[in-house]
Amino acid sequence: MNKMKTMLLCLLCAAAVRAYSLGAQTKETTAKIISDFVNKDLPAGKKLFILEIVPGNFTNSGHDEFLVSFDTMRNADLYNRGVLKSVEKAGVFVIDKNKVIASYSLNDYEAGYLDGLAEIYSKLLKIPMPVLGRSCANGWVGDFNGTGRDQICLYVTNFVQYPVIYEFFNGQFKMILPYDEYDFCYIISADKNKKNIELKKYKGDQGYTITVRWDGEKLMYEEE
Repeated sequence: MNKMKTMLLCLLCAAAVRAYSLGAQTKETTAKIISDFVNKDLPAGKKLFILEIVPGNFTNSGHDEFLVSFDTMRNADLYNRGVLKSVEKAGVFVIDKNKVIASYSLNDYEAGYLDGLAEIYSKLLKIPMPVLGRSCANGWVGDFNGTGRDQICLYVTNFVQYPVIYEFFNGQFKMILPYDEYDFCYIISADKNKKNIELKKYKGDQGYTITVRWDGEKLMYEEE
């Protein structure tokens, strides 16, 4: 009996190692496919390196889809040393049979940040937001307005700090929670059933709270 238990344990360990190896291999392969695609026509000084790859269902393509953030290679050494980390570009890539078959940019998104989600956004991510989906380095990915696709909620962190939300409509990613000329803004709460998000905004020294609700006709979050 002990011998059978030992053999079973060995088999389970082998399966776990194999699953881990396949996962790592798949992630590494995905990164290479995307990196080769975005850098194929760029000169050496403009090439991008991948900061993060987040799987999701962003366009309902039926293929593997990934949200990917990049920085320029000129910052690679600073990034590795932890001196400076920033998002120069972000986009969604659709892959089928080891080939990028579609790519979409998240226009007007970039971010500078330090190190670690909790440290980076200690003021921005004050309350856990599982209703917004899976956390990623700069925010969350999930379907929180009920359209059947993943929305992308990210924080911009430069001279001003605020969240933006993107969703795929009519062949492109649209900013459905646009910037509204405030200096600082963070998400206080969200309600998936009511399809609303509560925001704390600051303009100069003035702070105020608003609630925005998803408008399925305008395809935007509108202030209540």
